[in-house]
Amino acid sequence: MISASYSQWKLTGFKNTGVNGVASSQGTSLTYSIPLDGSTKSVAFGTLTRPELIGNSAYILRDAATRPIQLPQNFLAKVDPTAVKTVASISKVGLPAGVNVNAAGDVIAVVGVGGGAITQVTRNGAPYAYALAFQIAGSSFITQPKLLPVAGGGGDTYIVAIADAGGGHHLVTITTQN
Repeated sequence: MISASYSQWKLTGFKNTGVNGVASSQGTSLTYSIPLDGSTKSVAFGTLTRPELIGNSAYILRDAATRPIQLPQNFLAKVDPTAVKTVASISKVGLPAGVNVNAAGDVIAVVGVGGGAITQVTRNGAPYAYALAFQIAGSSFITQPKLLPVAGGGGDTYIVAIADAGGGHHLVTITTQN
């Protein structure tokens, strides 16, 4: 592009060599600038087509956010599917009535009359130190699947024994799959 200006008038000639299937173009442009703020300072023609040439970094974000005229045909990056890790998924189809899943992925079930305690947890028939994976809050039994270990080959079965405040005893069975 080459241009010459006098006062508010500007004459510009340009040639664009197309690549990747974009047609080439060439031409001339005669422009007259009418400043809206009353200033008679002339503005470079390239300002409208390439704002980053102004030297002001405020235009860089605007240029990055606007949709390009042509999308690239070669991509610089792609998602690595091996980098994605599923922590836990819950099949709500198999959950009994009264069992809910909250936004954090915790499974909440009402067990007994409230104020109970977990008395024993087994994993595949062996005692299991459940730490924070299973909790009692009021009359709710809370399971945090993200804190359970990865299931063995055919899956794991947890049996949680709960004694409620009314003296009732309950067994909750949880089956996990790999």
